[in-house]
Amino acid sequence: MASRKQRKPKQLAASIGRLTGGIYRKRGFPEAKILSDWRAIVGPALAKVTMPERLSANGVLKVRVAGPQATELTHLEPEILERVAVY
Repeated sequence: MASRKQRKPKQLAASIGRLTGGIYRKRGFPEAKILSDWRAIVGPALAKVTMPERLSANGVLKVRVAGPQATELTHLEPEILERVAVY
């Protein structure tokens, strides 16, 4: 019986990029940074009710938002666009 090489456990964080990279690229995100840093970009209040959904090739960011906050998001659009651009 051949002995099996024992592997050291790896932290999930070390593999998460490799595991999820294809999913993010499919949605137009070359890396997961905008998703993982969304709270820092838009602030905690908006992060609770929004989530970036897709980034198109021409730079259009599609954001998912909970119903009643859609109107507020429309009013905050210039500020959010500036924050994303600075990011």
